[in-house]
Amino acid sequence: MKNVSSKYLSVLFLSAALLTSCKSPELEVASLGKKLPAPSLKGSSPFDQDFDLQNYVRIQGSCDTRVGNILLSFDKTTWHQPPSTPDLTGTNLTGVTNDRDCSDGAFDLYLTKNDLENIWGIVGGSNGTDVDYIYIKGETLIGDTAILILQDPEDHGGGGSGTATTVNIEKTWPAGFAGSGQCDYMRVYLTNAQGHRASHTSALSFSVQKTFQSVSSPIAAYTNFQDCESDTAGTAGLTTFSIPAAQDGVDIIYRFPVDAKSGVMTFKVISPSALTANPTGYSVTMRDSSSTATRWISLEDHRYQIYKDICYPMKMRTNNYNHSTVDNNAGGVLSLTSSDPKVKFYSDNTCTTESTNVSLPSYSNEFTVHMKYVSGTETESYKLFNISATTASGSSYIYDFAPYKMKVDLSNQNTVTKADIWGPRDVARHSCQAYQVVVMNENGTRLPASNDTTLDLATVESSVGTFYATSGCSPGYEVTQAVISAGADSAKVYFKPTIGDGTYHFKLTGLTANNNTEIRVKTVASRMALHADSGLWNLSLAPSCVAVTVTRKDEASNPVFLPTSLNVPLNVSFGDGVNDRLYSDSSCATALGSSVTIPGGMASATFYISKSGIPSGTQLTVSPVLPGFYSESLMGTLSN
Repeated sequence: MKNVSSKYLSVLFLSAALLTSCKSPELEVASLGKKLPAPSLKGSSPFDQDFDLQNYVRIQGSCDTRVGNILLSFDKTTWHQPPSTPDLTGTNLTGVTNDRDCSDGAFDLYLTKNDLENIWGIVGGSNGTDVDYIYIKGETLIGDTAILILQDPEDHGGGGSGTATTVNIEKTWPAGFAGSGQCDYMRVYLTNAQGHRASHTSALSFSVQKTFQSVSSPIAAYTNFQDCESDTAGTAGLTTFSIPAAQDGVDIIYRFPVDAKSGVMTFKVISPSALTANPTGYSVTMRDSSSTATRWISLEDHRYQIYKDICYPMKMRTNNYNHSTVDNNAGGVLSLTSSDPKVKFYSDNTCTTESTNVSLPSYSNEFTVHMKYVSGTETESYKLFNISATTASGSSYIYDFAPYKMKVDLSNQNTVTKADIWGPRDVARHSCQAYQVVVMNENGTRLPASNDTTLDLATVESSVGTFYATSGCSPGYEVTQAVISAGADSAKVYFKPTIGDGTYHFKLTGLTANNNTEIRVKTVASRMALHADSGLWNLSLAPSCVAVTVTRKDEASNPVFLPTSLNVPLNVSFGDGVNDRLYSDSSCATALGSSVTIPGGMASATFYISKSGIPSGTQLTVSPVLPGFYSESLMGTLSN
């Protein structure tokens, strides 16, 4: 039996006296029997702290002052009170104690590696696979409180755990802004009740609604840029999309309306087949893409996580809203600020001359800002901060600047031990793509290499493609290694995938690989090809009704199959001026008109040309007309 303090005894006697004097004691007993609210969390979740790095997590919270001891469990069955003095072996903590009594309305606990092993029998970390939940409750004279449940978002937010609750949408690059008539990514993703990324156990379908100038309507979007760019009529978009089972989201590509030159457009997920759509719309500020008066600044090499006291470059670029880069013809000024005053900005690559004002260069679209987190006596392992612009303007232009979220690594892991390869995940077959091979510490934070570091380049699967040293992926420049020079944290390489559609992985050796980077290869159409039998050109040869095939192909002339049907307009010219000789059937009985439809699931369609009544020597030209595609025309002279 637990000891009861004199304070608690007096409360117990007072309660008994009240009960014996009441006219309806059963009502009083019912009231006392109700659970007090669960303790609440203050500060960061233990699952957001780096247990593997510091060998402890800190849990702070508050509760009703009628609560006494705080109890913990990892299985909701076995409960323990944390020790008054935690075992600090292997940590950088000194002199801390556990405030495990909440009678003052607060508690403050340190869960250390040794205590987890010796008290609870758990080997591992609170953010690892050994602990998925932490349960916290308080003891009171009228029974235990309700239970506070802390959940690991990584272990229970993915892998088909089924803990996703909400479907969300946001725009990427540039976040929060869009140019009229432009195709841009929209990310639809799942989160759990704590707002962390999550996945669902089964595929989830949904639609998206936009609201602009008080008018709401479902959007039609695309799964790749090629389809979006080529569909100027806006007729081939998809209206229903799907997030596959065990994935946390999907990208869709939306063409913003040409006439939406100013104002705010709001997007919401509608009609999800499961879960709940986020009721809060995601707002996008519209800009006129035909104008250069308003531009936007992109961060080209975003180091989402930096190490303390190291000077890092931030390469930036100025862009028009039609997706083209643009020179700053008359210069300008960018004034930067950070949510953390220890983040400093500099005008030089040694980070010695501090300056928050950056001059935008004249007649250039690129410039570099340098930054450093100047550490002090922090006890945290990581800190989050934002970088924003207080002023971004030129003599003739204004610039949009979306805040950047970043993280500083305050650990003592100051040695390069890992490597990774960063770049696009979704790539077109036979396209030449740029990647960065980066080096980092144990925490995944990019660090300058102390010596020249050679890394071997490969893929997990065989015959996926080839690495190159140059941007053209030209023969003769193939490479199998990347060299990170001393003082640098990355090197650029290029990769051309030549394998069929599918998901594959890069592999680095020479340092510990941070992960095997995933790439998803897809055959992307870029040209429309026509083919007809050679008998077309000789009018004396049968058949009189000649088949012509139009095929959607990629750069390597491989057929590209369509997810939905596509109408392909045709330009037809016969030298004698009689151009209505195209038919949809092999008997040349049904006139085709001026276009042919490639069915969904197919890469080609066939139409027919009747040779009847064509004079010898007639010139013939047939061309498919599809914006964004290179068209191979069928041209020649018809002769006997």
